[in-house]
This record gives sequence, structure tokens and C-alpha cells, in this order.
Amino acid sequence: MSSNVYGIVGLPVVAIRQDAGERYEMVTQLLFGEIYEVLGNKDGWLHIRNQWDGYEGYLSESQYISLSSVPTKAPIVSGEPIAQLIWEDGLCSWLPLGAHLPEFDIHTGRGSFNGKTYQWLGKVYDTATKLSALEAWQAAWNYWNSPYLWGGKHPLGIDCSGFTQQIWKLAGHPLLRDAYQQATQGLRIDTLEASQTADLAFFARPSDGRIIHVGIVCNPEDLPQGWQARMPTASRYILHAFDAVRLDVLDEHGIWNIVQKRHTHQTSHWQRFW
Repeated sequence: MSSNVYGIVGLPVVAIRQDAGERYEMVTQLLFGEIYEVLGNKDGWLHIRNQWDGYEGYLSESQYISLSSVPTKAPIVSGEPIAQLIWEDGLCSWLPLGAHLPEFDIHTGRGSFNGKTYQWLGKVYDTATKLSALEAWQAAWNYWNSPYLWGGKHPLGIDCSGFTQQIWKLAGHPLLRDAYQQATQGLRIDTLEASQTADLAFFARPSDGRIIHVGIVCNPEDLPQGWQARMPTASRYILHAFDAVRLDVLDEHGIWNIVQKRHTHQTSHWQRFW
């Protein structure tokens, strides 16, 4: 395909593969309404680049919906873990948290997609509006107990950097896709004592120092009601996707998994965005 060809996702979620074919690893996902640039075509698979984060991969050509013009406005996205979008003909699509709502009017609750109108009755986030650090932290609990899925980006399956990226999108802060990329963004913080709620904590592989994991820091006073009594006493906690989106202790050595009762990740550093 020629350059400057764009598409838009019409399904609740689609898999993006490492190469052209179902047998290749799913490296990420795109959610409804997300826009991508088509870079090429290989054996019935489109080489695409996500408009939001620049991430590249392969999308089945059968899932391609053309887009004649690319919106310049920051997207409005779903604020519900899972909710129904109602089409003009009465049919429904179930959309996950963070799905884009194309040509959506917040005041009427209506939008347009591929020539069809729809209604959305749920909560939304306008990504042009920046949330506070505490608001971002509170939004993160929408993913509590979501199962871990490599490459996943929604409440029924999400990985560590997909989790942080989606929360930062709700908060109006574009974040890159993978943990090692996210570790280059924001203001670097080098001590646990200096970290604050909604900082990102990054964790390195001991053998080579490569960043392999990320999670969201929390001070004890910002835990949801009742959680402080359920957790071991600590100066910091971390919400992260590991087996599922879970809360563990963050100390000077890394993540102390409260179920396995051992350190599972070694801290590298922290990044601040507020």
C-alpha cells in the first residue's frame, strides 16, 4: 500500500502480531476506535504503526477499515471497565476501558463511526484534560485483578506496560508502549524515599540491567479505604500487572510479593509525570 494510508479499529479489540501470521507472538493490542498508519502489506497482513504511541506490528488485513481523514483532536475514551456502545440499528458492541469514541459529543452522548451513528451512556475521559496524580491513581483501580496477558491492553487481559500506558492515557499523558521505553519518559527519581503516589517504578533484569517491568507507586495514605489494614506495614506500595493487576509492597530492594513472600523484581529507578 502507498504511504499515508490510515485505518481505524472497528472491533472491541484486535491483536497486533510481531510478524505476518497468526503463529507469531502478539506484541500489543489495539482497541476500538484507535487509529493506525498502514506501512505495507505482507501475505494478507498489514504492517501498521499505532498513531498513539508509534508502536509497529502486523494486523490481519481482514480487520482493516479505511480512514479518509485523521482527527487532530485528542481522543475521548471509554471510562467503563466494560460497557455497551449502542448502534443506530439497536445492535450493541461491548467496549473495554480506554477504547476510543470516534467523533463523540460529550454533551449529547452520541458519536459517528464509519458512517453509522452510535450512543454511549457510560463514563468517558477526555484525554485533552490532564488528571491529577491522585485521580490517575484512583483510575488505575479500574483494572484491579485484571488477568495478566502478554501484549494485552484491556481489563480482561493486560500486561505491565499496557496497564501503565492505559492509565496514563486516561490521565491525558501519552506514554510509549513497552516498559523500557516508558523508563525514558518523565522526570527521573532515584530513591524510594523521594517517590510519590502515581510515580512509575521500573525494574531491571539483574543479568544485564534491561528494564523488564513497571508499576504505579502509592504512599500508604493514598490506599483505597480498608486496604491499609489488609497490607503489611510499608512506606510504599505498588500496583502492577504480575499474574494479575495486584498490590504488593515496594521497598529498597524491589517488589516484595505478599503472596509468594519473596522479592520478585529488582528496582532500577522511578519516573515522575506530575
